Amino acid sequence: MSLPQRYRITANTIPAVAIADAFALSGTSVEHKSCIRCGENEKLWHRLQWLDCPRKCVLCGRAEHRGDFCFRMPNFFPGVFTRAWFAEHAALGGWLPWENEGYEFYILVRDEALRQLEYAPSTKTKLANAIAEAEKARVEKMEGKTKKMKIALQKQLNQVRVRDQDEEKA
Repeated sequence: MSLPQRYRITANTIPAVAIADAFALSGTSVEHKSCIRCGENEKLWHRLQWLDCPRKCVLCGRAEHRGDFCFRMPNFFPGVFTRAWFAEHAALGGWLPWENEGYEFYILVRDEALRQLEYAPSTKTKLANAIAEAEKARVEKMEGKTKKMKIALQKQLNQVRVRDQDEEKA
């Protein structure tokens, strides 16, 4: 269901409980589903960059504050968008996005998470590595068996030589 063309979300028009419920699955972790800014269900790389989301803000319906938080968060719903909420939903470590430290933390978290996503090995790479490790273990096991066989053969050969020497002396 989409939002009406013209809407106004304030503390007087929508209860804080409904806002909390609507934003329950918004966030930057794997468990979350939607972007904090636009409210759309998005992939993780999009959600990690929620302050820079190019779409209109779901709270105010505007795109003007791209790169910044929506003023409605602290002004109309301070009981919803708390330090604890941002720690859980945006990994801001107890900071708020409208604090300088919060914005800096957002940049650090976003950049590190995107770097990890970019360099994360694919399923195909992980399978190839698992196959290579299994093959290496198999070869090492075979080499170990071969080495044991060589040692056993060497012992038998030495015993034969000792018997031959004993027979020559006798």
